[in-house]
Formats: sequence, C-alpha cells, structure tokens
Amino acid sequence: MSVADIVVGIGPATPARGRLRALAGAILLDDDGRVLLLHRMDPSQWELPGGKVEAGEQPEEAAMRELREELTVRVGDLKEVGRARFRQHDQGWSYTWFLAQSVDGRPRVAEPERFDGMTFWRMAELTCLTRELSPNVRELVRAYFDGRVMLPAPQCDSPTPRRMVRSA
Repeated sequence: MSVADIVVGIGPATPARGRLRALAGAILLDDDGRVLLLHRMDPSQWELPGGKVEAGEQPEEAAMRELREELTVRVGDLKEVGRARFRQHDQGWSYTWFLAQSVDGRPRVAEPERFDGMTFWRMAELTCLTRELSPNVRELVRAYFDGRVMLPAPQCDSPTPRRMVRSA
C-alpha cells in the first residue's frame, strides 16, 4: 500500500475502500511558487480549486470547468502532476491534481455562497495548518514533501507578502 492509498486526516490512517468518486482540480502558482487555496465556509477548510468529474467528462476538462466556475479564470494548458485517494464524510474519493501552466484572467472568488476568500500559501506553511486543510490538500502536501509531486521553482527571488482576497 502506498501513501496515496491512505486516508489522510487526523488520527490513524486507514485504506480508502469501496467505490471512489472522481474529483479533479488545479494547482495555481504565483510568481513566488505559492499555491492558491480557496477557503470553504462549510466545512471550514482550505482547498484547491476543483470538484467532481461529471458523467462523460475527463478529469482535465473538470479541472478547467471548475477553475472557470470558482475563480473565473481560463487555463490553456494543464499538466497532470499526481493523484490521491482519500475518504471524507464516509465517501471514498480519487483526486487528480493538475498544474495550471498558463492562466488567462485574475483569480477571484466567484462562488461567495461557498467560499469566503482565497490565499496564496507556501507549501512549508501548509504543514502547520493540517487541521484547517481539506483531506485532498493534506495529501498534496504529503506528496510534495515525499517527492511524489514536483512543482516548478519560484520565478523570482524576492519574497512578497501573502495576500488574502475576501469576497464582497
């Protein structure tokens, strides 16, 4: 059993069993290599933009659709960087992570009934937020530090402050 087959969360790990529902989402990076996460209000957690793969849809298509719906951005090129399995709310999920390589538009929270903000985070910062992250993001952080997910290096050397954009 690999780490990707482990249910991530607080407490002992257990294998994800049964029928898995497919999810897909995208990793958007700023120039400093920080990952954009949305803050969902219920349940309160930080998560990647993404969602369920609909019938007849490929994971890449679902990730592109979800970026348009949640952040009003379009992507011209997605690259698959990994997959994970986890359980949340007694449901098994299979998640495909894509890296958005070209983004058209400026991300903004487009579903204020679900999300109350977004923030760019350094991967190292996310290791301190375990209880505040979705199971998917916890697994992404684990995969990144285990070397199973590779992300591009920052484009510039000077650090800039992280910003949170709140919905109006």
